[in-house]
Amino acid sequence: MKKIIFFVILLFAGEVRSEETYLNCKWDYGRVVKENGIVLDKVMKKGEPATNDQLVTIDFKNKKIINSPGGLAREIKIDNWSEKYISWRIEHKADKVSFIYRLDRVSGKLEEIYLDEIQKDQIKTFYICDKTQKKF
Repeated sequence: MKKIIFFVILLFAGEVRSEETYLNCKWDYGRVVKENGIVLDKVMKKGEPATNDQLVTIDFKNKKIINSPGGLAREIKIDNWSEKYISWRIEHKADKVSFIYRLDRVSGKLEEIYLDEIQKDQIKTFYICDKTQKKF
């Protein structure tokens, strides 16, 4: 009986334990689709706002996004988790701002869409992500 209880505790502890994977996502390109509701389709240049590299932390074992540009785990809603894609969103309802993400698990390409309902802005940015190790 004690062996069974010990095994169940180990099994449960293994499922709860997080296996964090860190993705270093380098800005690749982007464009401003709308600004103040006006369609611009303006190409962004490195150094402009929203062109910073990003870090994403994912727990693939438990299918959770731990940290993402735009928000933390408690704010993240996962829309799709498949072998090919992971997509999630973060909605800041008080500010009427949303971030929508789609990670291609094969190519490592991350797409981010920023939507501002008040200003009617839409910005699309793309990143190339690689696994990285936490150094500290």
